[in-house]
Order: sequence, then structure tokens, then C-alpha cells
Amino acid sequence: MRAALVPLAGMRVEIGHVLADGAHVVVHTRRRLPGAGPEIEVVDIWCVEDGLIAEGGELIEPVAQATANLAWWEGERPEPGSAMIRR
Repeated sequence: MRAALVPLAGMRVEIGHVLADGAHVVVHTRRRLPGAGPEIEVVDIWCVEDGLIAEGGELIEPVAQATANLAWWEGERPEPGSAMIRR
């Protein structure tokens, strides 16, 4: 197990957002792996019970691809209060 964690020993984690509501917590971070490793954006989603993480999930995206994935924001946008239906 320790051998699997060695590459992560030098990881830098920058916390961007922390949202909590009751037992649910969402944390958005940017992580830089040591050396020339990729920079990644991570969203952790946790359910906390008795002060411990009872359930968790994680979304990971390389920063280099994040901008390309925002392309769906561009283009036609509906007017406020109306719906856009493409046929």
C-alpha cells in the first residue's frame, strides 16, 4: 500500500470551493502531481456520519482538457424566460 502512495507524496492541493449542507460535503480542488505530472481538477462528494466519511465519490478532469469541455457553453443561448428547442 505504501508503494502506491509514494507518487502522491509531493502532490500540491489547492482548495477552490467547499460546500456543505447537513451531512453532504462537496470539495473542489486543483491538484498538481510532482515532477511533470498532469494538473487535474477534482470534485469530491462526501456523505459524513459521526464525523467520518461514510460515502464518497470523485470526479477528475485534466486541466488541459477542461477548457475544451466548456465548448457547449458557446453558441446559441435562449432569451431569459424562454426555452430553446432545436429540431
